[in-house]
Amino acid sequence: MANMASNRFSLGKHVGGLASILGIIAGLFLLFGPVGQYEASTSDGTRETGTISGIDYLFGAEYADPALFFWALFILGLTLVGGYGVWTGNRYVLWAVGLGLFALSILGIMSIGLFVAPAALLFVISGFLLTLSHRAGDR
Repeated sequence: MANMASNRFSLGKHVGGLASILGIIAGLFLLFGPVGQYEASTSDGTRETGTISGIDYLFGAEYADPALFFWALFILGLTLVGGYGVWTGNRYVLWAVGLGLFALSILGIMSIGLFVAPAALLFVISGFLLTLSHRAGDR
């Protein structure tokens, strides 16, 4: 039984590490990747279209979206907290981060939710595996 608990613990930490990597990639992509689009009409009647990223807000671009910048920072911060939970084996932190990111992925399904969903799912799985290993170790 103890060997099975240690296998679940190890698997939970590996899954959590992968979740941390995917969360950081998602946050960095939202921050630096061409995620948002804009369409504007100029005073002479021509239409202008383009893409924006979260970092454009920091640089003061004309059509930058501050929400994209702050959501990217929020996702990066929450993922780093989840990485801390993986590092220390704290299943409560993993559950909180996983469920928080999962709620964000549901609420933002049409915008940023699909970027966050893989990391959220893996954080929840990691928390589940660490909970199972903790319960098996108590017996």
